[in-house]
Amino acid sequence: KKKKSESLNDQLTKEEAYDELIPLLSSDSETILQALSRYGAIVKREKKQNKKDSTSMKALTQITELCNICMMKFDDGGNIYDSTRLKMQAFLQQSDREASLKRKSEAQSNGNGKRPKTDDSSVKEKKQINWEYRGNEDNLIHGPYSTQQMVEWIRSGYFVGSMAVDVRIVADKTSNTKIGDANQKKEDTVNDLLDDLEDSDNEDSPKEKANEPTDNDWSRSDAVNFESYL
Repeated sequence: KKKKSESLNDQLTKEEAYDELIPLLSSDSETILQALSRYGAIVKREKKQNKKDSTSMKALTQITELCNICMMKFDDGGNIYDSTRLKMQAFLQQSDREASLKRKSEAQSNGNGKRPKTDDSSVKEKKQINWEYRGNEDNLIHGPYSTQQMVEWIRSGYFVGSMAVDVRIVADKTSNTKIGDANQKKEDTVNDLLDDLEDSDNEDSPKEKANEPTDNDWSRSDAVNFESYL
């Protein structure tokens, strides 16, 4: 049993060791050294009362073994005894973030550990996708707006339900025909959007225009998965 226990300890990661140590501390600010002193005092009292195999004794033994593992296997050194619950929890949170980033990176890699080759032209084209929408009130075409901007508006509750509008992708070759000042302030863009949405509440259907584009190019904004274009 002892050899099996030693083998399991050899496989223990720093995160697993901290996971076992954290519940043994009585508060966020108690250090491991203080916990050892606390459990030691309890064990002494229990020995006088002839208590054996107490919970405090098991906790004292577990802390001691885990600290030895941390000093031998990891970079804690003697500092492990100064660690508090908060400090160990902060380490685990950081470790979780790093592990999550690593998983995302691996998911984007192929079996050889290299990122899959992509067609640069298709990637570039996807990043350049812009959108325009047809106002419900003025029936005019507004845009172009980036896919990210459309996603943010949808998430904020615009362009859905009763406020849905006709949208379509702007082709690269025509994207510049409807672009206004490239340095237009974001505040003006948002105000333009809000004005159109406010007007849409007062109309049941868009006005007809003589030069209205064909409907074959348009889709309803609440039926488009904009995030799939990011």
